[in-house]
Amino acid sequence: MYSVTFDNVRKSFGSVHALDSASFNITRGSCTAILGPNGAGKSTSINIMLGILKSDGGEVEVLGTTPHEAMAKGRVGAMIQSNSGVGVPAQIRVGELISVMRKLYPRPLSYKEVIELSALEDLEARRTDRLSGGEAQRLSFA
Repeated sequence: MYSVTFDNVRKSFGSVHALDSASFNITRGSCTAILGPNGAGKSTSINIMLGILKSDGGEVEVLGTTPHEAMAKGRVGAMIQSNSGVGVPAQIRVGELISVMRKLYPRPLSYKEVIELSALEDLEARRTDRLSGGEAQRLSFA
């Protein structure tokens, strides 16, 4: 079974053809990279997979359903490429932020699991505005 099926997907923005019959499958449990030069349609493909954009044609399936349904059911998540810290109060500590964010989910992982999975064990007491770029990305992941 595939987690994602992209079959002859098309998307245009006016006269710009971002995707022209793009096809690929992502196998369940795999780690997949989408590589290409600027303007190749990478971000457009991801935005379609996340239900943020609708394709102009072709078939897109995520976890056996439409991208929008998969996202609405909380079956899919995404981490943005860069983290500017927008929306995160500078005075909050890493551990405090994780504790607050866990409360937003119906069945969150334990605090300890989140900290370990994101390799933040040594940073729980650090203020979010004192994190390096990589540490901030791990916090975003958490």
